[in-house]
Amino acid sequence: MNHLSTSKFICEILSYNITNYTIKSYKNVDWDRVVKITSNHLSVPALYYRLKERKLTKIVPTDLLNYLREIYNQNKSRNIKILKQIDFLNTLLLKNNINFCFLKGAAVICSKLYSNTKIRMIGDLDILVSKEDYKKTIKLLVNNQFKFLVNNQFKFNYYYEDNHRHYPRLINNKYICAFEVHNKYFNNNKYLKTE
Repeated sequence: MNHLSTSKFICEILSYNITNYTIKSYKNVDWDRVVKITSNHLSVPALYYRLKERKLTKIVPTDLLNYLREIYNQNKSRNIKILKQIDFLNTLLLKNNINFCFLKGAAVICSKLYSNTKIRMIGDLDILVSKEDYKKTIKLLVNNQFKFLVNNQFKFNYYYEDNHRHYPRLINNKYICAFEVHNKYFNNNKYLKTE
């Protein structure tokens, strides 16, 4: 299998519209390539979940299936901790009258977009706040022991350059994910133009 056919195979496993027969018709699956591609796209838990849900685990080598299950279970445990962190952030921001919305992975798992929120891998939590609440939000997080690392040293600057979409990742050793506070969704307006 080349990269294209492997990608198609992965898409068919993850798709809700493809039949199991189509997937079983693939011969000589390059499982190393499948793992590499799904890892690069943070989709290993989703791959395992869909294989299991569609009763296709028999097509996967046993040692690989055990590996996929372990990644899925670790991600499941991680997402439970992340949901608690989202709850903390939600409570903190609401209590301080900050208008915000969760973005990307945080929005997906707290909105329960998927029937199983454990399949989404998340690296950090992104929130979008108004320009008026931007510095207030950063200060609030810093007052709750969040800091950002620059050259392995904790730094802080309320007046971070405005030409970035978000403030540098804020971390706190009590929590599993870093926070990224955005005051705009795009770096510039080129994506907002209509033709």
